Amino acid sequence: MADIVISPNHGVFDLPEIVAIRAGLFDRAGLSVRFAADDEEVAFDPTARDPFARRKEALFAADQADVFNLCEWGG
Repeated sequence: MADIVISPNHGVFDLPEIVAIRAGLFDRAGLSVRFAADDEEVAFDPTARDPFARRKEALFAADQADVFNLCEWGG
């Protein structure tokens, strides 16, 4: 089974995934889904002044996350 890694956001935005993981919905569907760990190395400097540089995109770009959610307003 492939491991699907989600690049995390604030909990409010990740609530559907959090609930699905805790309820075992992904497991029942045969999917191994987890959030990227906070300590995973990624080329991201949170002190940078670029307002568009965010950890979730940096993890995805560095192949350390398979997916990230995108706000319908900011996409």
